[in-house]
Amino acid sequence: MDPKQCLRSIQKAVSAFQIRSFRPICDGWDFFVLEVNGEWMFRFPRRPKGIAQLKREAAFLEKVSPHLPGSVPRYERICWDSDPPFGGYRKVAGLSLSDARNIPPDVFADLGCFLSALHSLPPEEVFPSDSMGQADWVALWQRRVRLWGERVLRELDPFLESAVRGWFRRLLEILDSSSVRLTPIHGDLSAEHILIRNGRLSGVIDWGDACWGDPALDFAALWYDMGETLARETARHYTGQQDATFWIRADLYRKLAPLHGLLHALEQGDRRLWQTNIRRLEGPSRDANR
Repeated sequence: MDPKQCLRSIQKAVSAFQIRSFRPICDGWDFFVLEVNGEWMFRFPRRPKGIAQLKREAAFLEKVSPHLPGSVPRYERICWDSDPPFGGYRKVAGLSLSDARNIPPDVFADLGCFLSALHSLPPEEVFPSDSMGQADWVALWQRRVRLWGERVLRELDPFLESAVRGWFRRLLEILDSSSVRLTPIHGDLSAEHILIRNGRLSGVIDWGDACWGDPALDFAALWYDMGETLARETARHYTGQQDATFWIRADLYRKLAPLHGLLHALEQGDRRLWQTNIRRLEGPSRDANR
């Protein structure tokens, strides 16, 4: 997206807002993000469906923020009729874990407490329009498996395709046969979305994928981005339910995570992104065959 067009949209919608400086922060899959004046973050949906996603995110954060032991974005400026539309919130203080040289040990205790609070919230209160049960979660992953099978797997070499199909089967078997307790989840808990300040967790950002889902998925994101040891260290401070298949599901979600990037690479024709995610996908398949 064009940053200057986005700035004009902000200025036109909020005439009293003085723009002194700006910088693009994220040119992501769903949103284009601008930091303005070093104090505000503005998110611009890339596609029409992103407007509904942003509305849902803003409503969700308004409800959950008082109950979480850390800061989350609170949207103060939302303009759906602008061109392009956007939502803006005051910047959450902190350095992302992806930019930190060393991760203070207290962060994982704080993160375990944060996820305990998030996963214990009543879904019917934070997602009142949703009625997702385990069967719906299974159906969601069946649809993803079909999409990846149709679009991505045919591009893989036979060895890697076979490994991925095995992960598909195992995950769907577990989801179909186990009793998975769904909770509110972040849905994309990568290191870049976790903020630290003065050696402690200061906030969690980018809630566009928040939903009523499997809490193991949030631990899968930690595992994928920061390794199994740190994911399990976070879990030591987690009070949510960890049933017999919790870590098996987390491992399978983690193994399948690069397929999101591969699909996006195909859609964008981005060869570099494709190769990056192929390497990520190959890692677990090599480990399994040592």
